[in-house]
Amino acid sequence: MRVLHLIAGAGGMYCGSCISGNALVRALREAGIETFLLPLYSPLRTDEPNQSEPQVALGGVNLYLALRFPRLRLPRFVRRWLDHPAVLSWAGRRGETTNPESLGPMCEAMLEGRFASDHRLFDEAIDWIRSEARPDVIHLNNALLLGLAPCLKARLGVPVVASLSGEDVFWRRLPEPYQRRTKDLLRLRCGECDGLAAMNGFYAGFFAREIGIELEGIEVIPPGISVELFAPSAMASSGGGPCRPAPRQRVIIGFLSRICREKGLHTLIEAAGKILARTSRTNDSADWRIECAGYLSRSERAYWEQCLRQVAELGLADRFVHRGELDLSGKAAFLQNLDIFCLPSVIPESKGLPVFEAWAAGVPAVLPAHGAFVEMVEASGGGLLFHPNDADALADCLARLISDAGLRQHHGRNAREWVRRNHTLSAWAGRTIAWYHRVLSRYHAGRSSSTTG
Repeated sequence: MRVLHLIAGAGGMYCGSCISGNALVRALREAGIETFLLPLYSPLRTDEPNQSEPQVALGGVNLYLALRFPRLRLPRFVRRWLDHPAVLSWAGRRGETTNPESLGPMCEAMLEGRFASDHRLFDEAIDWIRSEARPDVIHLNNALLLGLAPCLKARLGVPVVASLSGEDVFWRRLPEPYQRRTKDLLRLRCGECDGLAAMNGFYAGFFAREIGIELEGIEVIPPGISVELFAPSAMASSGGGPCRPAPRQRVIIGFLSRICREKGLHTLIEAAGKILARTSRTNDSADWRIECAGYLSRSERAYWEQCLRQVAELGLADRFVHRGELDLSGKAAFLQNLDIFCLPSVIPESKGLPVFEAWAAGVPAVLPAHGAFVEMVEASGGGLLFHPNDADALADCLARLISDAGLRQHHGRNAREWVRRNHTLSAWAGRTIAWYHRVLSRYHAGRSSSTTG
């Protein structure tokens, strides 16, 4: 079997869908599946070794020009220069190229399939796919790319499937009429593809309800991560057992995600302020601090400054450490050094991949009781849930774990073992390969029946 993954780049920022898609391609290759990864819009930025082809299809600059100036006819050498990864990376750094508020028209055009039918922009990609990838299955990394599906199926004669991967984060921020139009087009395009897969039952159900499609048409394929990469050295030296270093006096609470309002860092800071106020009243001498890390875009710097002011106003300056943006080894070391992981997302999460990574390090998590987190915590016993966007409830959960090392170790051990059993990259690849085989069987059966009919 030969598989082509088309993954939308995120304009130079770290993106959970890009990182997970890149990891899945590596896992499929390690499982013996001939797999190709072609970036769309811009080069991928990942924290693991990049598995993508060197070229970019449907470069974002050319797409923008085609939408803004539909009668513009650039020479081929200019279009190819504008699609060069270095140019696209530079353009991504210069502007917020993935900002939903400004991308409504482009999103609509993509879902309508306008760019796929524009031979100036798509022919070279089709030629490369035919000559180099020669796929049996094409896998789109999110449903917002489904406008490509009719063209790909018609010109290449293979099934097209798509992952469901947090599209709601994008469409929630689209202004009207683009938000409504995006959902209408997604409903149409989902009916034209050959398979949809979500990472968990929550997002499968949420997407089906929001878009208005049948839940039975969505497979649930749980994700995997590089589990051993995050194992603390104490685990590795003991053969991978579910142990962590002995509890220390200072408890470190960690936040690792893109720094933006949706991920809820401000809620964690507010909760920390409440814990500090409580301990001051009770003369509690508990020693703890917050460490945060993650990608910070230019558009979120005002939010970050607000968080820093909040830290100062709540008297947390000596209990708050910013570790900046981390590479892969830095991320592993960061997680291995934590006692508690907290990701108080404001909106329901569709994936929760940083939580899987923290759990692989044996770190218990405190998470809001919405989105994928509910079924993750209930299945694993890997932490505590609190009422979403409630700083008092978050403070209560954090205080319980700060004061009880045994409880932290209990939840951390549960989390580590659950991830090791269920969420390795090899398990993810195996589940995905089985899905591809089912898709191919249905596709060829449908073609045979239409031919004989």
